Amino acid sequence: MEALGRLDAIPGVARQTAEILVAEIGVNMSRFPSTAHLASWAAMCPGNNESTGKRKSGRTRRGSPWLGAALVEAARAAQGTKGTYLGAQYRRLKARQGGKRAAVAVGHSILIGADHILGGLQASSISASITGSKPPAAANTAWLSVSAGSVTPSSSPQL
Repeated sequence: MEALGRLDAIPGVARQTAEILVAEIGVNMSRFPSTAHLASWAAMCPGNNESTGKRKSGRTRRGSPWLGAALVEAARAAQGTKGTYLGAQYRRLKARQGGKRAAVAVGHSILIGADHILGGLQASSISASITGSKPPAAANTAWLSVSAGSVTPSSSPQL
């Protein structure tokens, strides 16, 4: 399946993690209006509890245990990669917030990247079925530069 191959290019995401991602969120990304909606549905975004300027607990809510565990496991695998955005993000956040929060934040980034990859995959499949030809790479994945197994941001994602 083409979706599994594309997801496998993200650092930390192996075949089994890609299968869990596809099984839990599906390949049809049109049901999520934005990447923020997907992250909220998957419970991979922090809460926002602030009162009179004081920040209180920002716990994530309980979502799918399989999806959350797979994303955190992929984030832990990505922490050891050198020269990748996800590895650098993990190390940067771990120094300030600790390893567990950094793993959830990197898992969130992996989920957003998967949404862009799968959304671009669907857009290319739809336009291919309409035109009868294979289109060039989708514009949704423009912020991910995938080369030699590394994912680096080329510009900020559109949320």
